[in-house]
Amino acid sequence: MKMSFIVAILAATIALLIGIPAVYALTHFQIHHKSWFQNIFLNPALIPEIVIGFALYQTLVISFGLPLFLSLLVGHCLLCLPYVIRLLTAGMMDFDNRIEEAAWMVGYNKIVTFFKVVIPNIKQSILAAFILSFITSFNNIPITLFMNGPSLNMLPTSILNYLENNYDPTVSAVSVILMLITAALMMIAEKYLGLNKLT
Repeated sequence: MKMSFIVAILAATIALLIGIPAVYALTHFQIHHKSWFQNIFLNPALIPEIVIGFALYQTLVISFGLPLFLSLLVGHCLLCLPYVIRLLTAGMMDFDNRIEEAAWMVGYNKIVTFFKVVIPNIKQSILAAFILSFITSFNNIPITLFMNGPSLNMLPTSILNYLENNYDPTVSAVSVILMLITAALMMIAEKYLGLNKLT
């Protein structure tokens, strides 16, 4: 469970660090072949996850000799990125660009405006993208199956292996714990950030 949390948090964070500037560039600048870039970011959602896992294992682990943890993180980032791009694009399209222009007029440069004006105005989309990415990464099995090892064991694959040989309520107990953790996170997010604004 600890390893699953670490990978899910890192994958969701890295996907956001890639996705936020990418979405900002795609929605604010005239980029040649913009649709081509959008397709690159969204393609991992169209490819079966088992294919992504096998391709990453063959390329990163066997061909380049990268550690399993790093390869697994790359796979989970690819998995999370399409969700981040879609949600942030929706949030950025609702953002009023005149607010950003007003910040420029009062003397803010573009970098300061991005962090003090743009980011706070799309924080609900950022939070929603992080939560969805976290859940997607945490529950992933196909990619994780290829990047599993003695020192790298994730919760979903552990549950799958356990169910093959055991028939007791342990998995049900773990599921209830995970549901309670998810509910607690959603309640905290709702209290402090107001997820109801998304609807």
